[in-house]
Amino acid sequence: AEFNSITNTYLSIFLVLGALGLLLGTIGLAIVLFRSILERKQEIALLRAIGFSNGKIRQLIVFEYMILLGIGIGIGFITAIIATLPSILSQNTEVSFNTIVMLLIILLLNGFAWTFVMTNMALKNSSIYQALRNE
Repeated sequence: AEFNSITNTYLSIFLVLGALGLLLGTIGLAIVLFRSILERKQEIALLRAIGFSNGKIRQLIVFEYMILLGIGIGIGFITAIIATLPSILSQNTEVSFNTIVMLLIILLLNGFAWTFVMTNMALKNSSIYQALRNE
């Protein structure tokens, strides 16, 4: 029982550290997203010039990055489950599958929030719409 309690403690610590790593990863996603949108000024300005509304441009960008976020979290989830499957299936573990799914949902919502906020901030930048003039 003492050995299993030590194992459970390590699993709980790694679960928290993994969630923290994923949280920091979504913040990194937000920074990369903002920079990527600013680097794509000409494309966004062209979409705006041919009649796309800000809402439609925002929808396209958010959809694109949510797919990337989903793929990244999905790959990480699959590898984490494979790595910890024996411990999760063990009767003596305190970490439940529901906890892991809840953390994934929180991370997806966090990633969506960062993506939406950074997209709004980047689209409010007036230099994006002047990018075609500079070309």
